[in-house]
Amino acid sequence: WRFWRARASMAAGREDEARAAFTALALEHDYYGLLAAEALGTCVDPKSVRVVPDPAWQAKFGARSDVARVVKLAELDLRMDSLREWRAIVRGLDDDALNQASIYVASRGLHDRSINTANLTRERHDYALRYPMPWREQFSAAARDNAVDEALLLGIARQESRFVPEIVSSAGAVGLMQLMALLDERPFTLIGDAGSYANQRIYVVPKAKIAAYIKREKAEDTDGLPLPPSSLY
Repeated sequence: WRFWRARASMAAGREDEARAAFTALALEHDYYGLLAAEALGTCVDPKSVRVVPDPAWQAKFGARSDVARVVKLAELDLRMDSLREWRAIVRGLDDDALNQASIYVASRGLHDRSINTANLTRERHDYALRYPMPWREQFSAAARDNAVDEALLLGIARQESRFVPEIVSSAGAVGLMQLMALLDERPFTLIGDAGSYANQRIYVVPKAKIAAYIKREKAEDTDGLPLPPSSLY
Protein backbone atom coordinates (compact mmCIF):
# COMPACT_ATOMS: atom_id res chain seq x y z
CA TRP A 1 0.00 0.00 0.00
CA ARG A 2 2.91 2.36 0.57
CA PHE A 3 4.03 2.07 -3.04
CA TRP A 4 0.56 2.73 -4.40
CA ARG A 5 0.06 5.61 -1.97
CA ALA A 6 3.29 7.13 -3.28
CA ARG A 7 2.09 6.62 -6.85
CA ALA A 8 -1.18 8.34 -5.98
CA SER A 9 0.71 11.23 -4.38
CA MET A 10 2.82 11.64 -7.50
CA ALA A 11 -0.26 11.59 -9.74
CA ALA A 12 -1.89 14.21 -7.51
CA GLY A 13 1.10 16.52 -7.91
CA ARG A 14 2.55 16.02 -4.40
CA GLU A 15 5.98 15.15 -5.75
CA ASP A 16 7.99 15.83 -2.57
CA GLU A 17 5.70 13.56 -0.56
CA ALA A 18 5.86 10.85 -3.23
CA ARG A 19 9.64 10.97 -3.54
CA ALA A 20 10.07 10.72 0.23
CA ALA A 21 7.85 7.63 0.28
CA PHE A 22 9.64 6.06 -2.68
CA THR A 23 13.03 6.75 -1.08
CA ALA A 24 12.07 4.98 2.15
CA LEU A 25 10.56 2.05 0.29
CA ALA A 26 13.52 1.68 -2.08
CA LEU A 27 15.68 0.60 0.87
CA GLU A 28 13.70 -2.63 1.14
CA HIS A 29 14.90 -5.68 -0.76
CA ASP A 30 11.65 -6.86 -2.28
CA TYR A 31 9.39 -6.36 -5.29
CA TYR A 32 7.95 -3.02 -4.24
CA GLY A 33 11.35 -1.81 -3.12
CA LEU A 34 12.58 -2.46 -6.65
CA LEU A 35 9.59 -0.64 -8.16
CA ALA A 36 10.19 2.32 -5.84
CA ALA A 37 13.85 2.49 -6.86
CA GLU A 38 12.84 2.43 -10.52
CA ALA A 39 10.34 5.22 -9.88
CA LEU A 40 13.23 7.30 -8.56
CA GLY A 41 15.40 6.43 -11.54
CA THR A 42 17.84 4.59 -9.27
CA CYS A 43 19.99 1.75 -10.59
CA VAL A 44 19.45 -1.30 -8.40
CA ASP A 45 22.33 -3.73 -7.95
CA PRO A 46 21.15 -6.35 -5.45
CA LYS A 47 23.93 -7.96 -3.46
CA SER A 48 23.46 -11.63 -2.82
CA VAL A 49 25.67 -13.38 -0.30
CA ARG A 50 25.71 -17.14 -0.67
CA VAL A 51 24.98 -18.88 2.61
CA VAL A 52 26.16 -22.45 3.18
CA PRO A 53 24.55 -24.69 5.79
CA ASP A 54 26.32 -24.88 9.15
CA PRO A 55 26.10 -28.60 10.11
CA ALA A 56 26.33 -27.97 13.86
CA TRP A 57 23.69 -25.21 13.72
CA GLN A 58 21.41 -27.32 11.55
CA ALA A 59 21.64 -30.33 13.85
CA LYS A 60 20.96 -28.29 16.99
CA PHE A 61 18.08 -26.44 15.38
CA GLY A 62 16.50 -29.60 13.98
CA ALA A 63 16.66 -31.24 17.42
CA ARG A 64 14.42 -28.58 18.97
CA SER A 65 10.96 -29.84 19.93
CA ASP A 66 9.20 -26.78 18.49
CA VAL A 67 10.95 -27.19 15.15
CA ALA A 68 10.10 -30.90 15.05
CA ARG A 69 6.49 -29.98 15.79
CA VAL A 70 6.40 -27.60 12.80
CA VAL A 71 7.57 -30.38 10.50
CA LYS A 72 5.14 -32.92 11.95
CA LEU A 73 2.17 -30.54 11.69
CA ALA A 74 3.03 -30.00 8.02
CA GLU A 75 3.24 -33.75 7.46
CA LEU A 76 -0.24 -34.08 8.99
CA ASP A 77 -1.54 -31.45 6.56
CA LEU A 78 -2.14 -28.96 9.40
CA ARG A 79 -0.51 -26.19 7.41
CA MET A 80 -1.88 -23.16 9.24
CA ASP A 81 -0.90 -24.58 12.63
CA SER A 82 2.56 -25.29 11.26
CA LEU A 83 2.84 -21.74 9.92
CA ARG A 84 1.85 -20.19 13.25
CA GLU A 85 4.43 -22.25 15.13
CA TRP A 86 7.12 -21.39 12.60
CA ARG A 87 6.48 -17.65 12.84
CA ALA A 88 7.08 -17.83 16.58
CA ILE A 89 10.34 -19.72 16.06
CA VAL A 90 11.89 -17.22 13.63
CA ARG A 91 10.61 -14.05 15.30
CA GLY A 92 13.54 -11.88 16.38
CA LEU A 93 16.30 -13.98 14.78
CA ASP A 94 19.30 -12.21 13.27
CA ASP A 95 20.19 -12.54 9.59
CA ASP A 96 22.58 -15.45 10.05
CA ALA A 97 20.01 -17.44 11.99
CA LEU A 98 17.23 -16.56 9.54
CA ASN A 99 19.27 -17.81 6.60
CA GLN A 100 20.21 -21.02 8.41
CA ALA A 101 16.58 -21.58 9.42
CA SER A 102 15.56 -21.03 5.80
CA ILE A 103 18.03 -23.67 4.67
CA TYR A 104 16.83 -26.13 7.30
CA VAL A 105 13.14 -25.86 6.54
CA ALA A 106 13.79 -26.05 2.79
CA SER A 107 15.61 -29.34 3.41
CA ARG A 108 12.36 -30.63 4.91
CA GLY A 109 10.42 -29.65 1.80
CA LEU A 110 8.65 -26.66 3.38
CA HIS A 111 9.53 -24.16 0.68
CA ASP A 112 6.90 -21.61 1.66
CA ARG A 113 8.41 -21.23 5.13
CA SER A 114 11.90 -21.19 3.67
CA ILE A 115 11.12 -18.33 1.25
CA ASN A 116 9.24 -16.29 3.81
CA THR A 117 12.05 -16.71 6.34
CA ALA A 118 14.74 -15.66 3.87
CA ASN A 119 12.62 -12.61 3.04
CA LEU A 120 12.99 -11.42 6.64
CA THR A 121 16.74 -10.73 6.45
CA ARG A 122 17.72 -7.11 6.87
CA GLU A 123 21.30 -6.88 5.60
CA ARG A 124 22.66 -10.28 4.57
CA HIS A 125 20.49 -11.58 1.74
CA ASP A 126 20.88 -14.84 -0.15
CA TYR A 127 18.64 -14.54 -3.18
CA ALA A 128 19.00 -18.23 -3.92
CA LEU A 129 17.02 -18.80 -0.71
CA ARG A 130 14.47 -16.13 -1.55
CA TYR A 131 14.03 -17.42 -5.10
CA PRO A 132 14.63 -21.18 -5.01
CA MET A 133 14.10 -23.52 -7.95
CA PRO A 134 12.78 -26.83 -6.63
CA TRP A 135 11.76 -29.47 -9.16
CA ARG A 136 14.00 -27.72 -11.68
CA GLU A 137 14.11 -30.71 -14.00
CA GLN A 138 10.32 -30.88 -14.23
CA PHE A 139 9.94 -27.14 -14.73
CA SER A 140 12.59 -27.16 -17.45
CA ALA A 141 10.82 -29.99 -19.26
CA ALA A 142 7.46 -28.25 -18.93
CA ALA A 143 8.87 -25.02 -20.33
CA ARG A 144 10.54 -26.80 -23.25
CA ASP A 145 7.56 -28.96 -24.15
CA ASN A 146 5.07 -26.08 -24.04
CA ALA A 147 7.22 -23.29 -25.51
CA VAL A 148 7.01 -21.24 -22.31
CA ASP A 149 9.83 -19.40 -20.54
CA GLU A 150 11.08 -21.50 -17.62
CA ALA A 151 11.60 -18.38 -15.51
CA LEU A 152 7.94 -17.48 -16.04
CA LEU A 153 6.81 -20.88 -14.74
CA LEU A 154 9.09 -20.70 -11.72
CA GLY A 155 8.05 -17.13 -10.99
CA ILE A 156 4.36 -17.99 -11.16
CA ALA A 157 4.79 -21.04 -8.94
CA ARG A 158 6.75 -19.03 -6.37
CA GLN A 159 4.15 -16.28 -6.29
CA GLU A 160 1.03 -18.41 -6.48
CA SER A 161 1.87 -21.34 -4.21
CA ARG A 162 5.30 -20.69 -2.69
CA PHE A 163 6.14 -24.13 -4.13
CA VAL A 164 3.62 -25.97 -1.93
CA PRO A 165 2.62 -28.81 -4.30
CA GLU A 166 -0.44 -30.03 -2.39
CA ILE A 167 -2.04 -26.63 -1.84
CA VAL A 168 -5.62 -25.99 -2.96
CA SER A 169 -7.10 -22.49 -2.72
CA SER A 170 -10.54 -21.66 -1.34
CA ALA A 171 -11.63 -21.09 -4.95
CA GLY A 172 -10.42 -24.53 -6.03
CA ALA A 173 -7.12 -23.56 -7.71
CA VAL A 174 -4.75 -26.51 -7.56
CA GLY A 175 -1.07 -27.16 -7.08
CA LEU A 176 2.14 -25.28 -7.69
CA MET A 177 0.74 -23.17 -10.51
CA GLN A 178 -2.65 -22.64 -8.80
CA LEU A 179 -4.62 -23.36 -11.95
CA MET A 180 -8.33 -24.00 -12.37
CA ALA A 181 -10.22 -26.01 -14.98
CA LEU A 182 -10.88 -23.10 -17.32
CA LEU A 183 -10.36 -24.70 -20.69
CA ASP A 184 -11.94 -28.12 -20.61
CA GLU A 185 -12.34 -31.07 -18.28
CA ARG A 186 -8.63 -31.93 -18.43
CA PRO A 187 -6.90 -28.70 -19.42
CA PHE A 188 -3.52 -29.20 -17.86
CA THR A 189 -0.45 -31.15 -18.82
CA LEU A 190 0.84 -33.28 -15.95
CA ILE A 191 4.59 -33.05 -15.56
CA GLY A 192 6.77 -35.82 -14.20
CA ASP A 193 6.17 -39.21 -12.63
CA ALA A 194 2.53 -39.63 -11.64
CA GLY A 195 3.73 -41.75 -8.73
CA SER A 196 5.52 -38.79 -7.20
CA TYR A 197 3.28 -36.82 -4.84
CA ALA A 198 4.96 -33.53 -5.66
CA ASN A 199 4.77 -34.11 -9.40
CA GLN A 200 1.06 -34.81 -9.23
CA ARG A 201 0.60 -31.08 -8.62
CA ILE A 202 2.91 -29.58 -11.25
CA TYR A 203 0.80 -28.43 -14.18
CA VAL A 204 1.18 -26.14 -17.16
CA VAL A 205 -1.34 -25.05 -19.75
CA PRO A 206 -0.23 -25.93 -23.29
CA LYS A 207 0.29 -22.84 -25.40
CA ALA A 208 -2.38 -23.80 -27.95
CA LYS A 209 -4.98 -24.10 -25.22
CA ILE A 210 -3.97 -20.73 -23.78
CA ALA A 211 -4.44 -19.18 -27.22
CA ALA A 212 -7.81 -20.87 -27.68
CA TYR A 213 -9.03 -19.74 -24.29
CA ILE A 214 -7.93 -16.15 -24.84
CA LYS A 215 -9.47 -16.08 -28.31
CA ARG A 216 -12.76 -17.42 -27.05
CA GLU A 217 -13.10 -15.50 -23.79
CA LYS A 218 -10.78 -12.51 -23.79
CA ALA A 219 -10.47 -11.07 -27.28
CA GLU A 220 -13.26 -8.56 -26.74
CA ASP A 221 -11.47 -7.21 -23.65
CA THR A 222 -8.18 -6.51 -25.43
CA ASP A 223 -9.27 -5.15 -28.81
CA GLY A 224 -7.78 -8.24 -30.41
CA LEU A 225 -4.26 -7.68 -29.00
CA PRO A 226 -2.31 -10.86 -28.12
CA LEU A 227 -1.93 -11.75 -24.48
CA PRO A 228 0.96 -13.62 -22.83
CA PRO A 229 0.33 -16.83 -20.85
CA SER A 230 0.69 -14.87 -17.61
CA SER A 231 -2.52 -13.00 -18.45
CA LEU A 232 -4.44 -15.99 -17.09
CA TYR A 233 -3.17 -15.00 -13.66
